[in-house]
Amino acid sequence: MRAASINEVKRNVFDRMAKRDQTMSMKDNIEEKINQECIAKVNRQTTKLQLESQIEMFEDNLEQLMKKKSEIVHVMDSLKSMESTLMEQNEKLSEKEYELERRIEMMKLQIVPSPQTLQENLTQLKAQLQVSVDEVAASKEAQQGKFQLLKKLQLCMEQQSARDNLLSSIINLHHEQ
Repeated sequence: MRAASINEVKRNVFDRMAKRDQTMSMKDNIEEKINQECIAKVNRQTTKLQLESQIEMFEDNLEQLMKKKSEIVHVMDSLKSMESTLMEQNEKLSEKEYELERRIEMMKLQIVPSPQTLQENLTQLKAQLQVSVDEVAASKEAQQGKFQLLKKLQLCMEQQSARDNLLSSIINLHHEQ
């Protein structure tokens, strides 16, 4: 019996050792799973923190971009305003340039007239002179006509005076008789 009991004790020891090995193996498996879960949890937490950090950086970048956009819009508005002002100034300068060119051309004409301008001026002066000559001739003719009329009027008055005298003489003679 003793042998059976030794065998039984051996078997119990082997069973316990097997259970202990199984329990140790299960414990190791559970610890491994816990470690893997902890690592996964840490990885998830790290990923979450990285994502939060990236989101924060993205939000900061977005905020900076919005500020830059606002600055760019402000600069664009300023540029449009400056462009409008420059266009107005350019238009005024173009008008002044045109006026100066016109003045320069007028001065050139006054300083050294072109042969064509001289010819035109000469033609105009000749026409004005001819008109003046014609007016003087007409005036002279009119004065001569007036003079002729005055002579005729004077002659008529003298004749009328002579008739009046003759008639007066005839009437006086007639009264005397």
